[in-house]
Amino acid sequence: MPRYDVTKLNVGVDKCLAVTTNPRHRFLLQAYSRHRLLEVAGRYEEIFAPEMMVPNPVYHLHVGATPAVLTGPDNVKSLYHMWAETNQSIFYAENEQVAVADNFVVSTVMVHQQVWGKALTLGRVASYLPGFLSEAILQRVLAKKKLQGGRQRHVSLHDLH
Repeated sequence: MPRYDVTKLNVGVDKCLAVTTNPRHRFLLQAYSRHRLLEVAGRYEEIFAPEMMVPNPVYHLHVGATPAVLTGPDNVKSLYHMWAETNQSIFYAENEQVAVADNFVVSTVMVHQQVWGKALTLGRVASYLPGFLSEAILQRVLAKKKLQGGRQRHVSLHDLH
């Protein structure tokens, strides 16, 4: 069996569902599970149906050591669109912990994401990310490389094209 089995994507959600009796909490967990299955199938438009997502979603993400907050359906949709268009919507969740409350589901997880081999260069990957996230990652990489003889300077992705 492969180490990363996408069919086991929602094991953490299923474990939480197994011990959850509150009907509202169960509904949220089931919607979350469906959301993720639609996401990895690249069918992100369906995630934005009124029964699947709140009108003003807020996503808190940590990519490596770079935190990001996406607010609003347009920003969230742009992330899903980018993943679907670049074949990065396939991922595997490992060691997930899921909790549910009356108004949200939270998950802590190690995610392994499929990425095209040709997209593994910084410029190529960064060009697919939402602007604020690609800028933050670029600044971290450049700070480590101490561009221009160690002098600090702000560099935009536009400077690389």
